[in-house]
Amino acid sequence: MSKKIALITATLLGGGVERVMINLAEAIHAKDGYETVLVVISDVEGQPTHQPPQDVPVMYLHKKRVVTSVASLQNLFKEHHWDGIITAQEHVNVALWLAMKMEKVSIPWLPVVHSTLSMSLKKSPYLLDKLLIPLVRWLYPRLKKIGAVSLGVKEDLVRKFGLAPEQVISLPNPVISNTILRDSVNFEDNQRFDQVVAAGRLVPEKGFDILIRAFHIFSQANDYSLIILGEGPEREHLEMLIKELGLMRRVLLPGFMPDPYPYMRSAKLFVLSSRYEGLPTVLIEAMAYGTPVAATDCRSGPAEILDGGRYGVLVPVDDPQALAEGMSQALQHPVASQALRARALGYSYEGNIDYYLEMLKEPVCHE
Repeated sequence: MSKKIALITATLLGGGVERVMINLAEAIHAKDGYETVLVVISDVEGQPTHQPPQDVPVMYLHKKRVVTSVASLQNLFKEHHWDGIITAQEHVNVALWLAMKMEKVSIPWLPVVHSTLSMSLKKSPYLLDKLLIPLVRWLYPRLKKIGAVSLGVKEDLVRKFGLAPEQVISLPNPVISNTILRDSVNFEDNQRFDQVVAAGRLVPEKGFDILIRAFHIFSQANDYSLIILGEGPEREHLEMLIKELGLMRRVLLPGFMPDPYPYMRSAKLFVLSSRYEGLPTVLIEAMAYGTPVAATDCRSGPAEILDGGRYGVLVPVDDPQALAEGMSQALQHPVASQALRARALGYSYEGNIDYYLEMLKEPVCHE
């Protein structure tokens, strides 16, 4: 009999965490002896969202906020028998823990942390995120095991939230699918355009304001265009900055793209300008297409992915001049495409799914 695994996410909005949860659901579902269901707590109308895998059933709880989902999660335990649960975002982790505690169920549960919490929660503009800080400080040290998508995220949990090193298991994201691998192999480097591409939600932590300023410097000596894929609350601010710098014909904000890969594989350079990260999947995806990369050396992820600069240029955070110079350096001395693709393979579905499933073989929920 197949083991049934539930993956619970707040939304399917166009962010990296949501895409990773979809990847996990798809990859586990494809393994012999496993079935998955994707549980989506909140429907966000009018917002760009990722499309779930066709073969994976999706359950929508239709809640406006995760904080109101505890009773619905309790009902799921009554209606369904699951052999394991995987969650990601902090508010989902807390809600699920409460539901399990109130319903008195013990199911192997793997909560995974995807960001540098000491920065992402503290700097969030949302009051509920700030209220999560004391909850996370209380709850996470009481968990038997918790996953972290990078060594930087693990270090943050140990140093800032009081977890023991043995409690935190490094679980790199399954990012590179078989589809990406096939597309990458069949793509020739001479098909690239004079474009710089970036991708992510248009929010302050992604540093797109710094990227635009860096591109303004870079463009004085280069006839390139910059394409920033994504949508979010910073759009108006970024559009004003583009106009202020006279870059209206050089910088494009086409919005959220469910399939960003044609842009990644046809660009001559991919740039990550983040102020902080967990494990930036877009950087790995660009590398899978052999696209040279430049990235800020933010907490955490880029230095780990790029092996300290061996596979791409690392520059300081919040420094447009350094980023402009890093972009030029990455183009003038590109890392070989084959080396970039090989590095990205370390984050393939096949290479990482078993780590997640191993964690679900024993109870890893609260004590």
